[in-house]
Amino acid sequence: MKRKFVDSEGVLFKPAARNRGGAALSGEALSSETLSGEALNSAALSGETLSGEALNSAALSGEVQPLKAQRPEALSSKSTGSEPPGSATGAPGHDTGALSSKATSTEAPDPATEAVLRSFIRMIDLKGLYRQGWLKRGVPEGRAESVADHSFGTALLAVLLADTLRTDPDFAGLDRQRCIEMALVHELGEVYVGDLTPVDGVSREDKYRQEREAFIKVVEGLPNGKELLTLWEDFETGASPEARFIRQLDRLEMGIQAALLKAEGYQRMDEFLKSAHKTVTHKNLKAILSLAEAYSNACADASAHTSADA
Repeated sequence: MKRKFVDSEGVLFKPAARNRGGAALSGEALSSETLSGEALNSAALSGETLSGEALNSAALSGEVQPLKAQRPEALSSKSTGSEPPGSATGAPGHDTGALSSKATSTEAPDPATEAVLRSFIRMIDLKGLYRQGWLKRGVPEGRAESVADHSFGTALLAVLLADTLRTDPDFAGLDRQRCIEMALVHELGEVYVGDLTPVDGVSREDKYRQEREAFIKVVEGLPNGKELLTLWEDFETGASPEARFIRQLDRLEMGIQAALLKAEGYQRMDEFLKSAHKTVTHKNLKAILSLAEAYSNACADASAHTSADA
């Protein structure tokens, strides 16, 4: 049975389909229109999933609009070229603007509770946004990781390594809990901006500005929103031991992923490994990266020998 949710206006909405290039799927076909609370309220809500026809007739609406990032091309072969919430430049977003003070029960929902639900829905849209570097180098959508996959991998590395390195001079006083939280939120600015890469022609300063504005939208109304923003800003500046650690794990996770893809036969992964080696400087972390690279090279060599023998 498909998961269904009813917001405070009685509007049905459901998790976005995994069209991870950015455009939201609506019913049976990709729609170039954003789902609005008003349009959905006019549809027949019988407790079942709304039809593709009803969804595709929805009009543009919603309080939260994605930030437009300058992109040279659509990020997914499934993109329609339109820009619904979480457009081709961002994750496949939900129209959370329909969550309002109009409750279906006799009491309006608690604002803090509503803010948590709204922010969570926005955050998990990163499950549907591909890491663009892999797509641009020929990794198919079925194998490319999402931004949420990357954040999860980075957080796992923090779980595995933080306690071991907390007494290291490079990361003295490392707080494992703070590291895990930072790893989980460090990409939340991409919910509306998308996964920008160096080839997208966006300056570092503009990328920071766009992602910070997007992050603020994501955590809007949360009791701990300022705390989460502080974590993100710390990661971006690399000021604390936790930020320096997670910045290296961010690249280490990318390098390990590149090594795994190379081992599977995907080409053009060496540039990711080279980039990772530039950032991953701590000897313990570099040893992990080097071991992963050695594994990928061994697999590639074995595959080459097998092909030659055939």
